Amino acid sequence: MKRKTLVLLIIFLSALSLSSKAQALDVTAANLELATVQAACDQVTAAGGGTVYLPAGTSPWWTGNLKLMGGVNLIGAGSPMTTRDADGRWIPAPTTVLRSAVSYMQGIIFVNSPWHTQPPRYTGFRISGIRFLGSDGTTTVMNIIAIREGAPNFRIDHCEIDNGSYQISIGSSRTEATPTSVGVIDHCNIINSRDYGVSVGQRPWIENKPLGTGDAVYVEDCYFENFVSHPVAGFCGAHWVVRYNKFLQRPGGPGFAWLDVHGPGWCDPAPQHGGGPWEVYNNTFISDPTLSTLNWSPMRLRSLHGVIFNNHFQNFRHAANFTCDAGSCSAGLDAPGRSGSYTPGIYIWNNTYTNVVPDTDGMYWIEPGCCAGVYTRYDYEVFGYNDGIGSDHGVPKPGYTPYTYPHPLTLEDIPLKGDVNSDKAVNILDVQALVNHILGIQDYG
Repeated sequence: MKRKTLVLLIIFLSALSLSSKAQALDVTAANLELATVQAACDQVTAAGGGTVYLPAGTSPWWTGNLKLMGGVNLIGAGSPMTTRDADGRWIPAPTTVLRSAVSYMQGIIFVNSPWHTQPPRYTGFRISGIRFLGSDGTTTVMNIIAIREGAPNFRIDHCEIDNGSYQISIGSSRTEATPTSVGVIDHCNIINSRDYGVSVGQRPWIENKPLGTGDAVYVEDCYFENFVSHPVAGFCGAHWVVRYNKFLQRPGGPGFAWLDVHGPGWCDPAPQHGGGPWEVYNNTFISDPTLSTLNWSPMRLRSLHGVIFNNHFQNFRHAANFTCDAGSCSAGLDAPGRSGSYTPGIYIWNNTYTNVVPDTDGMYWIEPGCCAGVYTRYDYEVFGYNDGIGSDHGVPKPGYTPYTYPHPLTLEDIPLKGDVNSDKAVNILDVQALVNHILGIQDYG
């Protein structure tokens, strides 16, 4: 009976998908001039959604930004970045190259920008197969890809983002209260940042937010190299998951920057909450081994709770350090290990270390001056703390299960081509859950 129901469901969804695709508008831009690409995107937007395909080649230096709406996919030419080189970088590089020489505070692509002539569309999109160059040597682009309004189920994949600052900026700035953007950044090279790599911004506050769900920004199977500041950072309740990535600092490159979670004080309007929660697992962090003094740490976590497991750390003084911003001291909230009135804790287990030489402060360093010494190691509720070299033997978080890997959005061409704002549009995640329900794998709804 279940098999018959499943067959009927597949037939129905296939017909529905074809109906939806029939409404899609696929446009190939004639060239990589900004005006040409913008006109193609506007054409697809007016049709209700679809895909803009870009030709191979290198754009002129853009002096403005592309305004992309939710439901419009932007796809480069060819199918590059399918293998890794010896360092772990994805190759070959995309053959579609977009370059920008705009002033520091502008960007190359703004998604659901409030400056667009049409209202934003709170729906998914995909950007794939493009190399972005964010500096011409004299100017540096800020916000190479900026999601300025909510974009559920977005995907940015198989792109190379070279130079610039805030290379992928997600959610909102400090002054914008916007719907939550969730999705995945996968199989990208994110390199040579002048500041932040992936910045995950403000979202509605959820106290003691659960881990291991799809309600987060995922960064997976990416390659990061040479950062002045943070490869991934979170603000104001933002939930990020960093997994299966490689972070490399080459000899002579800038100091190894931290994965970062900011504490309270970075949000506007109130309430002021720190970034997080956060999940860090199955990554490799390698710093410059030629330094006379090893780099401090690959992670600086100033707020909320999370898990650190199955990572490899090489050439550091500490695997992570925990501190807090001034805003968490008076209220006693959102310090590391805490989430509002809850203390869900920080769990660390099954990580390995090569040439990690902690000083007297230990492998996982807790800043003694945090909040003038109000908090101690035990207030942070760090489980699995170990000062030894080798493999730590911490305690896995009880009841925790990592979210599906690879991320479901990486397995489908999401969003489906067609009128993404129509009742006929199909959410593949709902379809997957429904099929699992029919097969008795999990509950639906």
